[in-house]
Amino acid sequence: MLVAAGATIAVQVGAYAAARAMVAPPTAAVTALLLGLLWVIIATPIFAAGGAGLWDAVFRGGPVLDASAVMLIVLAVGKMLSPAGAVKIYLIWCSVGLFECGLVVLARRFESRLLAASLAILIVLAIAAGPFWANGIILAADGPWRGRASLLVTAANPVYATAACLPSRLGFIWHEGPILYDCTVLARDVPKPKADWLATTAGYAAAGGCLFVVALIRRRP
Repeated sequence: MLVAAGATIAVQVGAYAAARAMVAPPTAAVTALLLGLLWVIIATPIFAAGGAGLWDAVFRGGPVLDASAVMLIVLAVGKMLSPAGAVKIYLIWCSVGLFECGLVVLARRFESRLLAASLAILIVLAIAAGPFWANGIILAADGPWRGRASLLVTAANPVYATAACLPSRLGFIWHEGPILYDCTVLARDVPKPKADWLATTAGYAAAGGCLFVVALIRRRP
């Protein structure tokens, strides 16, 4: 738990400090948040996979999520985030971590937990990369289904949810970036639905809760 928390603080706060030394504070804040989310996605299931039991896995993966609050507090104190925005991002990241831990605890053996952790990372990274690979699905949908497909790609994406919590003065709009704008049809050929952090948080939290219930049922004697 101490290693997980210490590594999280070192990576996330260190990334912000390094970015501040190279770019403007708003850009440094956005960079640190994106790297912080990436660390949460990768590190949470890896640490959780080391747990022998269900709650042991939660206690090992949980410090990654809790320690992420340190960087969010630093950004809030530095006026890069509002207190409400920091809380929202923390809840988004916690729900993503809960979902990943839920996948890990479905497995009982250590080798299976490692495979489950790898699968959890790949699933969330694939969802986050949805604007790159979902173009065909969105354009193939007809009528109202096109809007629903766009809404699903946006609502499930933790990057969009995180970006929605940033103050407008930071000037970060992910789908209008020079690279992503050329690779995605969202906000270019198809209207992009507004990202709702609460919907993203509720979706991942509900999915994670269901996985934990299944894991508890499987462990009943």
